[in-house]
Amino acid sequence: MLPKFTKMLFPPKEIIGIDIGSYSVKLVCFTEDKKTITLKDWGIIQLAVKPDTPPDEKKAIISEEIKNYLKKQGIEARRAAASVSGNSVIVRYVKLPKLSHKELALTINVEAEPFIPFDINDVRLTYAILNDLTEDGEAKMETVLVAAKKEAVQDKIDILEGAGLDPVIVDVDPVSWCIDPNEVIKAISPRTKAIIPVHLYGQPCDMDALSGITPRMRSVSGGFGGAFRGGDNVVEFSARGRSRSRFFRWSDA
Repeated sequence: MLPKFTKMLFPPKEIIGIDIGSYSVKLVCFTEDKKTITLKDWGIIQLAVKPDTPPDEKKAIISEEIKNYLKKQGIEARRAAASVSGNSVIVRYVKLPKLSHKELALTINVEAEPFIPFDINDVRLTYAILNDLTEDGEAKMETVLVAAKKEAVQDKIDILEGAGLDPVIVDVDPVSWCIDPNEVIKAISPRTKAIIPVHLYGQPCDMDALSGITPRMRSVSGGFGGAFRGGDNVVEFSARGRSRSRFFRWSDA
């Protein structure tokens, strides 16, 4: 009785990573207890949604599938991380007039509008100043702009909330949408056993940079069709476990 009561008062920190695709949903659940991070569960939910299914109905179906999977696996985590990708996301490296951070925050929509191929009012926009430079005698800032369609963002939020989850933000590398080697360096500790880069949407991770960090590494691919520096050292295998069939592509780093 006491352990259950203690768990209710001090639940372990858990988060679910979800990749929502057209034909499947990939999930991983991590838990942190006493400063130890553990992979608690992972799997793939195969979707059988007809192409002509109305958008709201499709979202409801996916939400229900996720909810049923979590219940079946006994996953009680409610914090979830997902991402928006594909044609709904635009990344642009631009040179803007030199402004203070406060000035840029107030005028970013105006400054970014010429570079975004969507109505600026229809996107969620963020940016990062990379460095200062001088061009033709004029002070400028090299800036990366990242814009995602509000509709695409809201669709993911609707699915997660429909499954009873709380969406949280996930940080990705804005060039490849894969793991950022610089963030890996910051995160490594004496307890780090291995690194598992995930190739995504046909974009391979920067394996040269990652291999230079540690030799203990395997890469999992959701980036079918991608090749790193023109290479072709990827083999396929499938594994079966508690959940349905799981298909991965592994690449020796």
